[in-house]
Amino acid sequence: MRASNYLFLTLLLASTLLVKWLIFFISGNNSILVGIIQNLKDIQYFPLVISFSEFNISPTYLDEIKSSKQIPFPVYGIIIHAITYKLFGVYSFIILEFILQFIFLIIFFRVINKIFNDDRVSLTFCYCLFTFYLFLPTLLNLTDLKYFELIFNTLDENIGTRFPRPLFTGIIIFLFLYYLFDLKKYIINYDFYYYLKIVILLSILLNSFFYYFIIFSLLFIFLFLKDIDEKLLDFKRYFKLKIFYLFIFFIILSSPFFFQLYLGEEDYSQRIGVININLSQKFFLIEYYLSQLIRLDFLIMFLPCLLIFIVTQNKLKNQIGSLKKINVLFYLVVTCIVSPIIFFLVSPKIVSIYHFLGILKFLVLFYLLVSCYYLIIVLFKTKISKYYIEIIIISLFLNIFYSYINNFSVNPQTNSLNEVQKIFEKNNFQRSKNKIFTNDLKIMNLWLLNKNNELAISDGFTSSLKNKQIEFNFINNLKYFKIGNDQFKKLISYNNIGYRNKFLMMLFIYRYQANSLYTFSDIDNYEPDVIERIKKTSPFRAQSQIIPIDEKKRFLKMFDEVIINENMISNLVVIKKDELFSNFKIKNKIYTLIYSDEIYDIYYKSD
Repeated sequence: MRASNYLFLTLLLASTLLVKWLIFFISGNNSILVGIIQNLKDIQYFPLVISFSEFNISPTYLDEIKSSKQIPFPVYGIIIHAITYKLFGVYSFIILEFILQFIFLIIFFRVINKIFNDDRVSLTFCYCLFTFYLFLPTLLNLTDLKYFELIFNTLDENIGTRFPRPLFTGIIIFLFLYYLFDLKKYIINYDFYYYLKIVILLSILLNSFFYYFIIFSLLFIFLFLKDIDEKLLDFKRYFKLKIFYLFIFFIILSSPFFFQLYLGEEDYSQRIGVININLSQKFFLIEYYLSQLIRLDFLIMFLPCLLIFIVTQNKLKNQIGSLKKINVLFYLVVTCIVSPIIFFLVSPKIVSIYHFLGILKFLVLFYLLVSCYYLIIVLFKTKISKYYIEIIIISLFLNIFYSYINNFSVNPQTNSLNEVQKIFEKNNFQRSKNKIFTNDLKIMNLWLLNKNNELAISDGFTSSLKNKQIEFNFINNLKYFKIGNDQFKKLISYNNIGYRNKFLMMLFIYRYQANSLYTFSDIDNYEPDVIERIKKTSPFRAQSQIIPIDEKKRFLKMFDEVIINENMISNLVVIKKDELFSNFKIKNKIYTLIYSDEIYDIYYKSD
C-alpha cells in the first residue's frame, strides 16, 4: 500500500474524529470524563471495560454482594479496550477510537481496492461514502423522511465509531471479506495458514458478534464448495490431518463462548433477551420471516440487487476480476437471507434476532453502492480517477463542515454533567467507597470513571447480579428515601401500559419482552388494550417491552413489605428529571439537596 494512500486515509480520519474532539474541547471548559461520555458510542459497555480491566468477570458494583457466576458477554469485542484502559486509563477510549477507526479505514480501503484494483478509484469511493454518511445528519435536520434515517442508522452501525460495534467488529468483518476474495487461489495452493486466518477471524466473530459468525461461516462453506470442484479429493487427502488441527485451534479460541454458555448467570441471559424456543416457535419464526421476504419494502431493497447481478453477468463478462469479487458481495446478501432460517432450525435459543435484519439492510446497501459505483465507472466509462484529487479535497472540506455543524451545538446535558463532575471533585467523590443511586446511565459511567465502584443500582446489561438482587436494591433504596406509594406506582407504570419503561429497562433490559413469539408472563396478565398489540408485534422486536399486571402487583407488594437493609443504602443520589422522575423528591430528611438544575437533582446523606 502506497504511502500516499495512508496519508489520504489519515486526512479522512482527521476530518471526522479530530474535528469532533477539537470542537468539544475548544467550545467550553469541559471535563475529559464528560467528553468521553458525550462523544463516544456506546457508553453502556464502559462498566464492562472497567470491570474486565480489573480481571473481574462477575461484576456486581457492590462490595457487599459477590457473584458466583460470570457475565456471559462476548469478551473479544472489548478485550483490547480493557487492556488499554488498564494501561492508559480514560484516555484509552480516545486513543483507541482513533487507532481502531484508522485500522478500519485501511482494511475497508483494501477491500474496495481488491474489487476495483485502482488506488484512485478506491480512494474516491471511500471519500464519497464517508462524506455521504456525514452529510446524512444534516439532511435529517432538514427533512424527516424515514428512509434517510434508515440509511444513516444502517451506515452508522457498520462504518461508524460506535464501540465495540463496529469500531472493533467492523475491522474483523471487512478483514474476513478481504480474505474471502482470494479463496479460490488458496484452495489451489493448499495454503494452511490462510485457513488458520479464517479460523481465527471466525473465532473472534463468535466471541464478539456471533450473527456475522453464522453468516460468514455459511458463505465460506458455499464459496468453498463452489470453487473446489475436481480438487476436492486432493484437498481431502492433503488436508486430512491439518483440518483436525484447525478444528482444535478453533475450539481453543472459541472456548470463552462455550464456557459462558455453561457458567454464565442465567438471569443475565434473560435480561439480554435470551429465549428458549420449542419446535412450534421455530416454525412460527420461519413462517413469519419468509412472509417478510415477500413484503414490498423488502422486495424494493432486494430486487435491484438481483437485477444488477443478472445484468452484470450478461453484459460485463470481460470484467471477470472485479465482477467475481462483487459477486461475493451478492452471495453475502443471499447468505444473510438464508442464515436466520438455519439458525432458527438448529439453535435451541435465540437472542436479539433483529440483528439479522440490521445486517441484511447494510449488506444490501453496501452491495448496491459498490455495484452502482462499478457500473458508473465501467459501463459508462466515467473517468473518476482523473479527478480524484479534486474529489478528495472537496470531500475533506465537506467532512470538516459537516463535522462542525453536527458537533457545534452545545448539548445542555454536557453543561450539567460538567457541573456534576465538579461536585464529585469538590466533595472527594473519587476513589471513594460511597454508594450512588441514579436513574441515569451517564451518571453511572461518570461515577465509575472517577474510580468509584459502588452502585446502589446498576445497568442490568453490565451486572452479574440476579434479578431478585436487583429488585431488592432499587426497592430498598426507594423505600429508604420515603417516597410515597403513588410515586412508586408511577415508576413501575402501575396505572398505565408501561411500554418501554426506561427505568425498568435500565435495570432489566429485555427481561419484559412482549411480542407475537414470547411474553414474560401469560398473555392474560396484560392490559386488554395491549393484548392485540402484542399479538401483532413482530417476533424480531426484542425492544418491545411491556410489564405485565401480575409483575407490577408483585413489585408493589415487595415495596410494601420490604425490610430495609441500611448497608445497601446510597450516600449520594443523582436523579435525572425525565418523564418518570419529573416530580421525584426524597422525603427522608437525612438527605440534603446539594445541587439542582433543569436536568439533575443531587442529594447527599451525611454520616
